[in-house]
Amino acid sequence: MPRQLGITTLINAASADETIGTISCDGNVSNLRFDIIGVGTTSSGVITLACAHDKTYAGTWSTLTTVNASDVSGGAVKSVFAQGCFDAIQARISTIIGGGGTITVIVTGN
Repeated sequence: MPRQLGITTLINAASADETIGTISCDGNVSNLRFDIIGVGTTSSGVITLACAHDKTYAGTWSTLTTVNASDVSGGAVKSVFAQGCFDAIQARISTIIGGGGTITVIVTGN
């Protein structure tokens, strides 16, 4: 039976390259919603959403999608939806956030 994944903050008000947030889902979460939230000006940078078989996996995670930080500049929110059998998920600032603003990434699912 799928478990409910409460609202979880993966990245909180960050802009530094390679800021990473991960969570284990134990294969029991199949529907995810990521909300990428910009605060201030986020004129450049990239956020990568990814999955792997284990939260501690040290290799290259499988990319679900990427989001340009400029899409959420000025307080905008972009929601990204994913379906599958997820063991572990990750949000990563894969290119430094430019413009002086920050990014927060939250996830929820079941």
